[in-house]
Amino acid sequence: VAERIAADRPEVKAERDRRAKHKAEADALIKYICRKDKPSTKARVKGMTERIATLRKQYADIVSDDELKGFDALLEKTKEEAKNTKKDKS
Repeated sequence: VAERIAADRPEVKAERDRRAKHKAEADALIKYICRKDKPSTKARVKGMTERIATLRKQYADIVSDDELKGFDALLEKTKEEAKNTKKDKS
């Protein structure tokens, strides 16, 4: 009972909510980076680059280095696809 009362204190609840919001923001960035239904364009590459940089700076406590390497690989693949798409249209 004491643990439950301690967990419901306003400052503890506020910290828990802040962490949940922080994780939700990181998850939203990750979801965008991993989307496969978007065409590979310069705008997409720019958006992915910005979001990966944001993950590195603001969400390093949530996202591991291995995950960031995976996102970098996705970014490189998207850059290649964007180049190929541009050549196909020429």
